[in-house]
Amino acid sequence: MTDSSMVPYFLLGGTVNGIVLVVIAFLLSRFTRDTVGRSVLVIFLFIAAGAYVGFAVGAGASGLWFLAEVVHVVVIGAMGLLGLRGSPYWIAAGWALHPLWDVPLHYLGPGSSFAPAG
Repeated sequence: MTDSSMVPYFLLGGTVNGIVLVVIAFLLSRFTRDTVGRSVLVIFLFIAAGAYVGFAVGAGASGLWFLAEVVHVVVIGAMGLLGLRGSPYWIAAGWALHPLWDVPLHYLGPGSSFAPAG
């Protein structure tokens, strides 16, 4: 995988990507219905969490890892769906929770055996 010195760079890259996504969602909600921008954020939240299920399956990780990744998608996805119709803070919380899951488990922890560095 990679050593832990690269984690700040990955977090910075994720932050830049997040800012770009938020600007796109803001512009979509400004010029279309409000839910379109939120929908974009929720769709990408599902993709961001769901990618790790694919990484685990592709690497042949144990069934326990697969289950943990599915639970991650369900929790993050539920937060996104709550934010789709309710408070947008749920979407923000889902995006904030995503790196709190990824960094300890996939970059520093045992999930580094199957999660890609970038």
